[in-house]
Amino acid sequence: MAVLAAAGICLAACQTLVTSAPLAELLAPLDVAMSEQPGTIEARAHNGDGQAQLAMAIIDEHGLQGRSPDRASAAQWRLRALENRRFMPITQYTAAFNGQPSRVNIINVPVQSISIAQWQAVDKCVALLSGVLTEASEACGDAERTLQRRAVWRQAAQR
Repeated sequence: MAVLAAAGICLAACQTLVTSAPLAELLAPLDVAMSEQPGTIEARAHNGDGQAQLAMAIIDEHGLQGRSPDRASAAQWRLRALENRRFMPITQYTAAFNGQPSRVNIINVPVQSISIAQWQAVDKCVALLSGVLTEASEACGDAERTLQRRAVWRQAAQR
């Protein structure tokens, strides 16, 4: 019983170390898709920027910024955003042991540009803005921010 209690405390402590990103940060690709010029976003997307790739998927899927909807292109941008990975080098020091010299190892850890949480947050807010969802009170932020995003979405859709 004591082991289970200790394990529970350990899990609770670990859970507090993991923080989710603020909604404004998660929805950054959506805000970019609605406000920046598509040519600029597309150039960044072609250079491997995962956030810009997701923004291009939104633009092409919904025909924002004066572009006509292109579901095939949107699907390609989504796939590229999901596959977009970079590597973060981490240094690991191994101390001398059993007469062996100490050494430093470099481990390249893959990091994905778009997290699943970000992907879901953007999709939910886009569904609300495009009218697919009608009840998602906090999908795009608080009430004031949601109204602002709706106004910008309408402008981007009319261009």
